[in-house]
Amino acid sequence: MDQEGPRSVYNEQFYEFIEPIVLNDQFWAQLGEHPCAYLLPNVQRFADNPTAQKCRIFGEFTMVRDNANQLATALEQSGLPANHTAGQQLRQFNLSEVAWPYSEEIELTVTPARALRSHTSKQLDMASNPRGVAIIIVTEPDLYLEADRFGSIFQQLLFTPAIHRGLTRDQIVNVLAAVANSREKYKADAFIMMFIGHGVNESIIGCSAQPPAPSDELPIRDIVAMFSDRNSRALRQKTKLVVFNCCREKEAQAAKVKPGAIAVNVANNKCVNCRGRLVCTKCETSLIDTLTFLDSTWKNENKQTHVIYACAEANVARPGKRPIGHVSVLGQALSHTIAQYSWYKNVYQLFVMTVDRIEKEYGIEHRPEINMFAVNKELYFNPGQYRADDDVYFY
Repeated sequence: MDQEGPRSVYNEQFYEFIEPIVLNDQFWAQLGEHPCAYLLPNVQRFADNPTAQKCRIFGEFTMVRDNANQLATALEQSGLPANHTAGQQLRQFNLSEVAWPYSEEIELTVTPARALRSHTSKQLDMASNPRGVAIIIVTEPDLYLEADRFGSIFQQLLFTPAIHRGLTRDQIVNVLAAVANSREKYKADAFIMMFIGHGVNESIIGCSAQPPAPSDELPIRDIVAMFSDRNSRALRQKTKLVVFNCCREKEAQAAKVKPGAIAVNVANNKCVNCRGRLVCTKCETSLIDTLTFLDSTWKNENKQTHVIYACAEANVARPGKRPIGHVSVLGQALSHTIAQYSWYKNVYQLFVMTVDRIEKEYGIEHRPEINMFAVNKELYFNPGQYRADDDVYFY
């Protein structure tokens, strides 16, 4: 039972769970085969206090999921009905937390953290209040409310959200440059930039007349490079999270085949996923080497940067007149995962859970990806938790 969510429920009901359990001889014999049997001499020191023994056994012998299941087996095989029932209850406690069903409301309530995981040998700094700026740029009107949802989530994570709607390419550059090129000291711990809209050929597309012209495109590599340690003095050595919730698909005629690669979207050779319409990272890895668009020097010099890509069509229609209206595949899964699990899961774990949910619900062709550059520690959002002496005021 190594997941904090299920374990917290177990701890809340701990006394009611252990109270009817009987430590009979058959149960002790079963414990001799348990991986934690090395603790039994210590447990036996509480021989005159069965409740203390139960606390020791059902506290320590359940720390790992498989150990908890083996303890449940020991209860079930102890020959007592009450113990058998307790064994079945323990198996239920040991199950993974069930993901929340998707909400149609705009705002989601983020579960507050019970501990502050920050500034240790294994954890990045994430304790300032506010945490930092969270810039959300949305160019697709159908997804304006999804931007509001993330603004609410980031605010609950103690970031200062700034939502920008319907910006052109040049306006996007100006908004990002205002932070990246600031000469003032950025006193907070982290920075978030999220783009929600359309993209093509490894670029995002600013608002413009349809169809967009090449001058409306802003390369992803240029955006990420703006916040590198070399180019942004304000954000140097700060934790950065950049999310591109847009297509990154290359038009088939524009794709360049790698030397030695077999072009499948040529003539009668059609990719089974896009059926020859596109050459994209989600279905044609032989034609696109994912993330090679980032300069190798930048990769080596930049630090503490997490980059998440949707790698799929951004817009998914939600029928009916529900409050949230339209949502994106990545946005729907990521927002619920952060709201439910960020109180004890780190960013990489949140991403993996998001990917798992998307694959189960939409298929692997919608699988997003994450890349972390010079990230040698875990990043926790710690919703609601902060150090009073880290209060900062800016922006």
